[in-house]
Amino acid sequence: SVLLVEDDDVLRTTTHAMLVRLGCQVAACASAGQALELVDGGGHFDLLCTDYLLGEMNGVELATEVRKTHPAMPIVLCSGWTDTRLEAGPFDAYLAKPFTLQALHGAMDQAMAAWQGDPQCSGHCG
Repeated sequence: SVLLVEDDDVLRTTTHAMLVRLGCQVAACASAGQALELVDGGGHFDLLCTDYLLGEMNGVELATEVRKTHPAMPIVLCSGWTDTRLEAGPFDAYLAKPFTLQALHGAMDQAMAAWQGDPQCSGHCG
């Protein structure tokens, strides 16, 4: 399953629909705080797909927090910003907005491939 974190209602709904179309089960959150509650509360996710600008915490900070307890969770960072500094960080794939269904699928594949065969990685990674 995919944990989707996007504070914009329209983008969250659209991305959720795209993920469902790709055959994913999706838990969608509007904030990093909600996402951390799900992860820390025992939620099992195969991949985190997060926006960069989230309000109280950005996507890089969220990815850093998630990696503390789930070090092998594949992470895709999405952003409408074109800052190349966002292309490196505690995530496995960077997806520039706006994106197509094919680009989303490609970013997910890239993130999953980064953890292929890792015994800590769950779900679709093995």
